Amino acid sequence: MTISTMARSLDLSVNGTYNTLKKASIQTDRLAKISEVLQVNFFTILANELSITKPINPQIEELTSENKTLKDVIRLLGGNK
Repeated sequence: MTISTMARSLDLSVNGTYNTLKKASIQTDRLAKISEVLQVNFFTILANELSITKPINPQIEELTSENKTLKDVIRLLGGNK
């Protein structure tokens, strides 16, 4: 994808897109939009980089992961459009 195509998808100028990508931090709504445009889940990548060895409730972590997987399967099967 070209930077100009990405900029149009994000409703930004090319310079605005470059500036957004250069920043050390980014707002979650902007990151969500970039994730959609590029079809890359940056939230999962960031979560996997966290070193949480003992979550508060492991069952919640397991159920959350299972829930996400099921939502992905439903989306892939054409549901929840």
